[in-house]
Parts: sequence; C-alpha cells; structure tokens
Amino acid sequence: MAIQPITSANFVINKNNNVAFGKKENDKRNQTGFIKASSIAVPLATLIAMSPVNSAASGSINYNDNEKANTSLYIDDLDDIEQSAKVINSKKFYTGKGMSPVNGEVTLFDTYATLKFIDTNSIRNDFERVETVTTSPTFKNASVTANVDELAKYNYTITSDDGSSSNSFSFMRAYSTDANAERTKTEAQDLCQMLEEELNSIRNNTNIKQSTYDIKLRASATSEGLQNVPNKDIMKNAAPVVRPDYKRLGTQDFEGQNGKYKISYYAITESAKKAGDNIEFVTVKKEGYPELAVMANYPSKGKIVNNSGQDWVFNYGITILKDQNNKKYCISDMALSQALTIIYNNEKTDGDAYKCELLEKKYAFSDKGIIVPLD
Repeated sequence: MAIQPITSANFVINKNNNVAFGKKENDKRNQTGFIKASSIAVPLATLIAMSPVNSAASGSINYNDNEKANTSLYIDDLDDIEQSAKVINSKKFYTGKGMSPVNGEVTLFDTYATLKFIDTNSIRNDFERVETVTTSPTFKNASVTANVDELAKYNYTITSDDGSSSNSFSFMRAYSTDANAERTKTEAQDLCQMLEEELNSIRNNTNIKQSTYDIKLRASATSEGLQNVPNKDIMKNAAPVVRPDYKRLGTQDFEGQNGKYKISYYAITESAKKAGDNIEFVTVKKEGYPELAVMANYPSKGKIVNNSGQDWVFNYGITILKDQNNKKYCISDMALSQALTIIYNNEKTDGDAYKCELLEKKYAFSDKGIIVPLD
C-alpha cells in the first residue's frame, strides 16, 4: 500500500523555534501531549522546506523577554573634557543579578557595567585600554572598576554518531581584573558583542587577548542530551534492521540538514492480517548507511545557565535509532527531527510506533567551554 505524503497541520514552530504539540485524539497507552493530523495532503519535503528550521535562525540564541537584558543605555552625559581626552566610546549594559548581605540577609540586586574605551595617549579615535565600571542602583555610592584583559568566544557544533555536525551556536565572555587583582567575568552578550566589534576595529591599540574555542558536542542516545566527547562514525557498521514479517506501507525520501534519508513505514504482522494500515514501526536509512529503527525523537531546547540575566537558548534535534542487535545510535538533525514529529502527529501513526516529545535541558559551561549537564 502506498502511503500518501504527511501533513503538518498540527506541528507548530513558534517565533523561538520551539515545538508546540496538542493532544492526540486517540489514547494509546495513555500518552498525551500530541495532536493527530486530520488529513494527509502535503508532501513531507514541502512541509520541511517551509519550516523555520531551514532559516538561519534555527541555531540562533534566543533571549528572554527581559527589558533590562535587552536594553543598552548610551552614556551621553560624560564630562566634555573627559570625553575628548580619554573616553572615546562608552556604553552601559544590564549585567544580571548581584548578591550582597544587607542587615544580616542576602539581598539580590540589579547590576550594570559601563564599558569604556580609553585613549591614554590623547589620540582621538584610538584606544589603549578598556575598562568596565560595575554599579548598582541599590548601592549608589559603590562601583568597581576593572581592566578588560580577555574576550573569549565559544563556538559549538553538535555531532552525530555518523560523524556529521550541525546546530552550530556561539557565546562570549569578557574577563576583567580589578585593582585587587580579582578577576571577574561578564556574560552579557550585548556587552561582549560591542567589545568584539571594537577590538576588531582599526582603533584597537590594546593587548587584550581574544580567545576562540571551537568545541564539538555529542548528541547522546544514553542521556538523551549533549555530552562533551564526540564519537567518530560508529553508525557505518550498524546491523541493518530486518523485519520480514512486517508489512511495508510506504517510503519517502527526505533531505535533512546532514544528508539524505529514506523513511519507511510498517504495520506489524497482527495488524497486517487484519488488513490494518496504521503506521506502527518506522525506520530511517541515511544515504550510505544501514536501515535502522526509530526508537525516540526529541525536538530539544538547550539552556545555558549564566550570570548575565539573559537566557542563552539554542534548539537542536535528538533522534535515537536502534539496529538489529538493539544497539542505540543518535543523530542530531533538526530537520529530520521535525519530519519525524510530523509523521508521529499523523492520524495513521500509532502512538506506540516511537516516543516523541519536546525535551528541555539545562547546562553550565566552564572557562574552557566544557559543557556540564545540570539535569
């Protein structure tokens, strides 16, 4: 039986590329959280081509709707003499929450950092030093001045068990040292972006270090999240799934972010005997690789915990496959993850065919960019 193309009537990506599901109409093993599509009308490849995953924004960072986090304040009231003689550019940024004991209790307060580009040789439009001046409205008479000595940029890519990479995203940190030799880090991305622009300009006459860390993360079939050490191509020699007693209902060719795939749909023997045509088993065969069974599909959202008051959010896909020997493999291809979500939401797909849900994971990362799972 030829299976018709699958509709995306109930697969929704909101403005932040987050997957939204409704509830399935038929209850299968009490699974909830998904809506079945009411018809089969639009080719899968067309649906995915129209999806936001194919835009440049699919791996971008999304900040929370935090007015403070998204608002940068220009400094317009500097003393004219200081402006012309020393500070050639200056801007104030919200940098998150600080903590301090007040009346015996720990109090949280808003902090701001003014980034100053300073000409120490009295040459206009040329700077030899960059300072951060940290202040808070809670402590109006207190401020900490520090010299910026490093800007670190962390470039991440997520690798799959076939060795392919996708879902790239980046973060930055600025490091400063104060008069007491205490080193601090600032993770406000708008501050770091301005600093990067100025350091890359012809006006830069500083010795500020610019460090770049290119880091590959691994999509893990075990943790259903991200880990630090990527595998090489371990999927090449997987044992192909063979199900001669299953009834093949149809196949579709699909091009994802990391290659071309053939997705096949099956009914199990008992259903086939009853002339059933529900999809109860799905396989994925990447071009040049064996056919493997789909165990789980997770359109995922990662959140990096930091001190900037801004959420660092990135989107990625986790698809867990299984070979004939029940060995698990993981592919991170957001387009493939979307396609399998559309298939799962179709009214002809049984809810037990594979697991499909949105996952959210929290991470921290070290000065060298090493990812630390928090849940």
